[in-house]
Amino acid sequence: MGRQHVLSRLGKRGWSILYSNGVPYFGNATQKSLRGSTEYKNNVELFYPGKIIPRNYRFSFLDRLAIKYHCRQLKKALNIGKNDPFIVVCFNPSFLPYVEELNPTHCVYYMHDLYHLIGEKDISIHEKLVERSELVTAVTDVVWDEMIKDPSRERKITENGVDSAIFEEEPVSSEASDKIEQLPKPRIGYLGAINRKLDYVLMLQLAKTFKDCQFIFIGKKVIDPIKKNPQNWQAFNDFFALENVSYVGAVQREEIPYSLSLMDINIAPYLVDKSSWAYAALPLKIPEYLCSGKPAISAYTQPLEEHYSDYVEICNTPDDWEKAIEKNLAGHERSDAEGRKAHARKYDWDITVEKLESYLEEMIGMQRKKHDHG
Repeated sequence: MGRQHVLSRLGKRGWSILYSNGVPYFGNATQKSLRGSTEYKNNVELFYPGKIIPRNYRFSFLDRLAIKYHCRQLKKALNIGKNDPFIVVCFNPSFLPYVEELNPTHCVYYMHDLYHLIGEKDISIHEKLVERSELVTAVTDVVWDEMIKDPSRERKITENGVDSAIFEEEPVSSEASDKIEQLPKPRIGYLGAINRKLDYVLMLQLAKTFKDCQFIFIGKKVIDPIKKNPQNWQAFNDFFALENVSYVGAVQREEIPYSLSLMDINIAPYLVDKSSWAYAALPLKIPEYLCSGKPAISAYTQPLEEHYSDYVEICNTPDDWEKAIEKNLAGHERSDAEGRKAHARKYDWDITVEKLESYLEEMIGMQRKKHDHG
């Protein structure tokens, strides 16, 4: 996830980072610890809430109590005293109650999605968080334009990046890559979450058209949301039932480069009809595809066209997809492998985090100036 890359790199740069996913609701708690626990991982202190005082749908006072208790634990874990300055970075407006309870010195709202399309229907929560935050940043200009209606807000974009260093390390095989190596070529691969954001109607058509190609999907399956779109759900089942379609499971971070290198083409077949966030996205997988050196084909998004149009075949229609696959199978690629790799490295996570760090330092500096003049 993007926030994992961002926070681990901030931690490596010397920032003290504590990460929490909040408190689970009553009945959903899976924690083993009674009072909560922490784990230090990748330069970040992870906080796991305990079983004491879960959140509560029915009783608001118990719900507030759970949030208060959790926030006290977070401050204690970082040794934050009553007058100590600290920053809260919020990645989702549903965490606004925690922001309000923590009452940080500085608040940062990091918008990595179109929240009204992924479950957060109360837009007023988002608006309150924008108003509460000194720094607001988004992963693309489209996300900014959709979510920020205040023209006085300075646009600050922190694009999704790529962990290019893992593509320069010794290749690591996996159970998935072992399966891929047994499949015939040409291979057309997808790596990422296999969920409702993908266009299975399109994929079914392409797999039937290119019967001599193996369509290989790598990643975690998230099935239930796909069922909400009956046409896509039927196509999902028909697609994975085809003989030239293989699901090989998920891979670990260090196993990504070798898996991608085994493909002839890597694809990003998103649904981009505005029923999902994908049309606003600059997908994490695109620079990963390019770092592998292999050709990439993707559904159209405005951020993708803006940043990668010279290196990725971008498609609007099924006919575009067929032509792009035919062209790449014939060796007529949009750019060469080294060009793709070099361009992807321009979007390394270290560059993104350097930009974010400059935003944070500017925010802190402005606050200090206010106090100096106060």
